[in-house]
Amino acid sequence: MTNLGTLPGHISSRGHAIDNIGQVVGNSYAPDWKPHAFLWSEGEMIDLGTLPGHTQSAAFDIDDAGQVVGDSTDAEGMSHAFLWSDGEMIDLGTLPGHIQSEAYGINNHGQVVGRSVDADWIAHAFLWSAGEMADLGANWTAYSINDHGQVVGTKMDPGSEIPTAVLWANGVLTDLNDLLPPDSGWQLLEARDINNNGGVVGWGLHNDEWHAYYLALSSSACLPGEYSACAAHPSDHGRGDRLSYLSGKHFEMW
Repeated sequence: MTNLGTLPGHISSRGHAIDNIGQVVGNSYAPDWKPHAFLWSEGEMIDLGTLPGHTQSAAFDIDDAGQVVGDSTDAEGMSHAFLWSDGEMIDLGTLPGHIQSEAYGINNHGQVVGRSVDADWIAHAFLWSAGEMADLGANWTAYSINDHGQVVGTKMDPGSEIPTAVLWANGVLTDLNDLLPPDSGWQLLEARDINNNGGVVGWGLHNDEWHAYYLALSSSACLPGEYSACAAHPSDHGRGDRLSYLSGKHFEMW
């Protein structure tokens, strides 16, 4: 185990993500608890700074090219999503008419996801690619994108106090709970990450108890149709049940 330390003069730090060559990003905290985004590589912690006129920053993800995403915040507490690449912090802006944004995930094609907040404080998930920010819809936040362009996050419907784990793919937003059999015992509240194999991780309630989950797309000879239910049965090691199909594949809950 390696202690990554802090930036000079800082008192605490937190790691958020790591790429496939061992570079780490996260936050280092000054004595006033204002964070600065950092990149740790080959034993050295680098301060990524802030956008011009801002006072603090946070880094949440990194791709295999060393590009970092996060947010930079001004003295009034308003933030803008950034992409840090080759020593430069780039302001990704907001969706049109919006007032702030944060970036939470990046894939190896340089596509960035996060949220942009409008003047009514409604969050819109966004996908930033090749200099353009696209609106993926209101009332949810995108946390992660894999190299196939599949996005996961959390949706909060108006008037609801209960979040919902969602998947966005090919322009369609799917509530992951809609894929579960009625007797699964699960209520998936948040989806935080998705890998290139379609594995989703997050947290939710299982029989009214808080649990982390791993939801895996896997091949099966069960039923061929989209959104068809496979017969649920306990899997090995107490992992839960096999769940339902998405595009000819089904999920397994751990």
